[in-house]
Amino acid sequence: MGDSTIMSDEWDDIASRATTETVVANYRNPCAFQSELRDFLVKECGQQGSCIEVGAAFGVTSALLPLGWKRHLSDQSAICLEKAKLFYSEIGQQAELIQADILQPQAFGIGQFDLVFSAGLIEHFNLDERRAMARNCFRICRPGGHVCFAFPNHCSLPYRLSYLYLRLRRRWPYPAEFRIADMEQETAGIAGARLLKTVS
Repeated sequence: MGDSTIMSDEWDDIASRATTETVVANYRNPCAFQSELRDFLVKECGQQGSCIEVGAAFGVTSALLPLGWKRHLSDQSAICLEKAKLFYSEIGQQAELIQADILQPQAFGIGQFDLVFSAGLIEHFNLDERRAMARNCFRICRPGGHVCFAFPNHCSLPYRLSYLYLRLRRRWPYPAEFRIADMEQETAGIAGARLLKTVS
């Protein structure tokens, strides 16, 4: 297992520097990745249902989904969830907040959600942790529901070079990332897992 305590401290540090104003500004002017992920989820999963964003931080991507979705935000950081609460209040939306670690399955019920997704989380775990996360995400998803992992493409040379450059210069603002090459291989043998689509 990787050192999740160190990673948790790093995310808490990032969250501590965020303000409600900056999170609202991000929501009103989302980056291309967030807009494209929202559009993909709507296209594949529809306009309504029960969803959970795992490792949600402030839950901006969930807030961008159509209002027919009943939102749940899960994160192990109390700081992130407190700021998510302020953010959702500011934009007039509702979300159930769950402080939990997706690597610990007992924190969640079985088959609760039509959509389980994460953005920018799974690549921060090693292979054993990624498989544990995937197992737990499929476990909490309803039969026939969708699980979506959105992560940077480390097979993209420009991204990989910029990532390595910033890491070498100690200017990379997030925890270290692991390269993920094949999600079908990553999820092989996990109950309920069937890879439907990979988008670069």
